[in-house]
Amino acid sequence: LVYVVCLVPLYIWLLLTFSGLEGSVALDFVKNVILCVFYTGFVYVLIYTLKSTLFPLMFALLFYAVFKVVGVSELTVISVYMGEGLVTSGILLTKYMIVLGVGIVFYVLGYIQNRRFTIK
Repeated sequence: LVYVVCLVPLYIWLLLTFSGLEGSVALDFVKNVILCVFYTGFVYVLIYTLKSTLFPLMFALLFYAVFKVVGVSELTVISVYMGEGLVTSGILLTKYMIVLGVGIVFYVLGYIQNRRFTIK
């Protein structure tokens, strides 16, 4: 949430500065919000599954680095990052909706693990 709040002024500036790219800037903001949901849900479920904070954070950073280094074209699984080009609504509605769904599933699993952890 903090990351998304920090992104808002940048995207407002981008919208005001590059008036011809309103749609792609807004879609890129939505993409970043979806990625935030995915990564925070991913770390949330790992924290309560592994009962540690250090290893899930290291794993999330490693996961991010692998996707950035390897690239999308060489992966056949759901990849988090597209190429450095502009995000289109078709990509957002197909690929990133899957990532958003996986992120929400991570949140639900993390919540279940959290409830089990606090009840014990």
